[in-house]
Amino acid sequence: MNSIISSILSSLILVSACINMLPEKIQPFYKVIPLYVEIFLISLLLFTRLGNYNTFAALFCIFINLFFLQTHIFSSCIFAFSGYIISVTLNYICLMFAYLFFNINIMELNLFYSNLFSIFFFLLSYCITYLLGHYIKKNIYKFSLNRKLVFLIFAFVSSCTIIFIFNFTSGERLGYPPNVLVINSLLFLAYFTLTGALLYFIVKTVNKAADEKRKIAEYENLRDYTKNLENLYQQMRSFRHDYLNILTTMDCYFEQNDYSGLDTYFHTKILSTKDQFTNSTLSLGTLGNLHVLELKSIIYQKLMFSSSQCLHMEIHIPEVIDTIPSMDSMDLARVIGIFLDNAIEAAAETDEKTLFCGILKDEDYLTIIIKNSCSTPISNLNHLYDTGYTTKRDGHGIGLPNAQKILSRYPNVLHKTNCHDNYFLQQLKLPEKYSSKGKRVHSSAV
Repeated sequence: MNSIISSILSSLILVSACINMLPEKIQPFYKVIPLYVEIFLISLLLFTRLGNYNTFAALFCIFINLFFLQTHIFSSCIFAFSGYIISVTLNYICLMFAYLFFNINIMELNLFYSNLFSIFFFLLSYCITYLLGHYIKKNIYKFSLNRKLVFLIFAFVSSCTIIFIFNFTSGERLGYPPNVLVINSLLFLAYFTLTGALLYFIVKTVNKAADEKRKIAEYENLRDYTKNLENLYQQMRSFRHDYLNILTTMDCYFEQNDYSGLDTYFHTKILSTKDQFTNSTLSLGTLGNLHVLELKSIIYQKLMFSSSQCLHMEIHIPEVIDTIPSMDSMDLARVIGIFLDNAIEAAAETDEKTLFCGILKDEDYLTIIIKNSCSTPISNLNHLYDTGYTTKRDGHGIGLPNAQKILSRYPNVLHKTNCHDNYFLQQLKLPEKYSSKGKRVHSSAV
C-alpha cells in the first residue's frame, strides 16, 4: 500500500511539473489522465528494480504522449523537461532547508513522514510550475525560433535532464550526505539560474533580430506603397488630360449626329480605359487613411499578393485611423495577417475570387471586417480554432489557433465568425474604451 501511495505521489509530481510548463494547454483535461496512469504504472513496476533511473522511462513516455497532444513536439519537450529540472532543483532546495534549519535528513524519515514531505513538495512544485507555465502561455506566442535553434535547445535541455537524473539518483543511493546535499543544492540552483538566463537571452536576441527583419519588410512594403501611389497619381494626371480630349471628340460626334461613329468610338476608345485602374491601384487611395504602420504594411502586402493571384480585393477605410484601441497594434497585425492569408487561399479556389477588407470607426468600436468567397461550406465554425483542424485539401491549415491564442489575451475584443451564401466573414470589434463584458463569439453558419 505504501509503495502505491509513493508511486501516486511521484507520478503526480513528475507529470504535473511537465504538463504545467507546456506552452499549449492540453484540453480537455481527460486527455492527460492516461499519461498520469502510464507514469504511475512505470513508477510502481520499475522503481523497486531501477530506483529513480525509472525517470528515463517516464520522460520517454511523456515524450511519446506529447507527440500526439502537442503541435510542436520539440518545443513542447523543451518546456516539459524544463519542468522536471525545476522540480529536481526545488527538491534539492527543500532537502537543504530541511537539513540546515531543522536538522532533518529525508532518508532517515519513516514512510509516513516521507510521504508527507512528498505531498508538501508536490504542492510547492505544482504552484511554481503552474505560475511559470501561465506566464509562458501568455507570452510564448512572441517567440519565433527557427527549427535548427529549437532542436539545439532541445538537445541541450535533454542533456541537462540526463545529468539531473544521474545526479539525483546517485544522491539518493548515497543517502544524501549533508555536505553533498548542500553543495549540490547550490550548484543546481546556480546552474538552473544561469541556464535559464542563457536561454532567455538567446530567445530575446533571436526575436530582436526577427523584429528587425520585420521592420525592414515593413519599410520595403511602405516604400513600394509610396511608389505605387506616385504611379497612381501620374495615371490620374494622364487620365485627366485625356478626359478633356475625350469630351471634345464626343462633342464632334454629337454635332454631326454620328451616333454610329460615337458607338464605335465609345467601345474602342473609351470603354478600354476601364482597365487603366485595377482594383489594387484603386485600393491604394483608401489605404492612405490608415496611419498605423504595422497594420498598413500587412494589408498592403496581402493586397499585392492577392493581385498576383488574380483576386478582386477591395479595401474600404472611409475615415482616418490613427490608433488601435484595446489591442497592441503588432498583435492585431498578426491576427489580420492570418485572417487574410486564409481568406486569400479560400477565395483563390472559387470562381468569384472576391475578397473584401474594411476598417470602420464609430464612437464605440473600431470594426475590422474581412470577407471572402468560399467554395466549401463549414458546418461547425468552432472547430476552425482547434489545433490541427483544417478544411484544406492538402491537410494543412493556416494559423487560426495562433490567432485565437493572441485574441485570448484581449477578452474585451469581440470576434465573430460567419459563413453564409458561399461567403466567409471574420469580424473584429475593438472597443474604444475597455469593457469587462466583452467576449469573443464564434457564430455558427446562418
